[in-house]
Parts: sequence; structure tokens; C-alpha cells
Amino acid sequence: MFNDRHGVIATGAALVAFAASATTNPAPEQLPEASHEIPRPVNVSLTSFDVYPETIHLKAGVPIMLRVANDSDIGHDLTAPEFFNAAAISAGDAINVVAGKIALGPHRNVIIAMIPAAGRYSMKCSHALHKMLGMSGTIVVDS
Repeated sequence: MFNDRHGVIATGAALVAFAASATTNPAPEQLPEASHEIPRPVNVSLTSFDVYPETIHLKAGVPIMLRVANDSDIGHDLTAPEFFNAAAISAGDAINVVAGKIALGPHRNVIIAMIPAAGRYSMKCSHALHKMLGMSGTIVVDS
């Protein structure tokens, strides 16, 4: 069981359920063997006007539970279409990623079970001027 600084709790059973329900752009038989690992938590905080951490380091083929939290009083999104399109995302969580973006109202969060693909990806908030004010970063997925 893990408990992050925001109080999110998930049991091992819920995390393991991801491996059985993952969907992906490639055919399911192309999923890496690492998909049987227990996903590790990865937290991203959106504030006015920052994305923390600015750089996210992941390992290709290693399952994660990506928690994106809007910790501000206004709406934000995490836009990273290349990253989300390349990743295997659980069927139940894929509905939270629309056109490569996770949109969140104030003080909302979402958890996405996924397996990232190798690459270097840009991320930002796509709201007017938010990127210019500092809401951008990089996702690095090593092979």
C-alpha cells in the first residue's frame, strides 16, 4: 500500500488490476513483459503557474500510476499528446485522456494506470498564456 503526501491510498490489488486491463495503441500481445510489475506512483502537480516536477523521469515498459493533481483555484490541463499516444493506458482510465490532454477543474485530480513508451516528450498546460507563465516541462522515458 502507498500513501502520498496528498493522501491518495491504493491497495496492491487495485494496482495489479492494471496489468490485466491495459489497452494500448499497439496490439495487446505487443505489451512489454514489464506490464506484470506492480505500477509505481508518479505524481504531477499543476499550480498557478507551475508544473511540478518540471521533468519527469520514467522507464519504458515499467507500469506507473500517474496521478495528476490540479492544486490551484482555477482550471488547468496536462497536455502531452505524443506521450499519451505512445503509452499503453488502462481501458478504464483512457476516458480521462482526451486528444492527448487531461483536463482538471480546481482542486481535482485523476489517476491514470499506464505503461510509458521510450522517448522525450513535451508537456504543458494548454490554457491561454499558461505555458508562457511557466506551465511546461518534459517527460523523459528511458529505454
